[in-house]
Amino acid sequence: MAGVKVHTGAETPSQQVVADANRTVEVTDARGRKLKLRQPQFADEFRIVAVVGAELAQNQVYMGMLNPLLFITEIDGVVQPFPSSKIAVDSLINTAGREGFVAAFSGIQEHFGGQLEGFEEQVKNGPGTPA
Repeated sequence: MAGVKVHTGAETPSQQVVADANRTVEVTDARGRKLKLRQPQFADEFRIVAVVGAELAQNQVYMGMLNPLLFITEIDGVVQPFPSSKIAVDSLINTAGREGFVAAFSGIQEHFGGQLEGFEEQVKNGPGTPA
């Protein structure tokens, strides 16, 4: 029967990609808050550079501290939208606080570490990346 698809119940490769991209995990910070984490979309990683500006985007310490916070999508059920302005970045930093940062960082290592392994080096050493 041409054109007939039989669904076996297993996810298609496309469905698996979408599921992986939308996968969330929940971690608890030292204040007892529940933080939901999701890996930012690739386009968001580019957008954040425009949001924080060229000078801060080049500051490795700042970006290294900001990046784990960008995984936070909820704190105690309150949605934390991906920052679209510098004010929103500062708000996320203040809302998450040190405890949220530590919980997000640990959660990323535990739940997303394999997906991100070597990513930073690939970016640094990729073609077109300034030396």
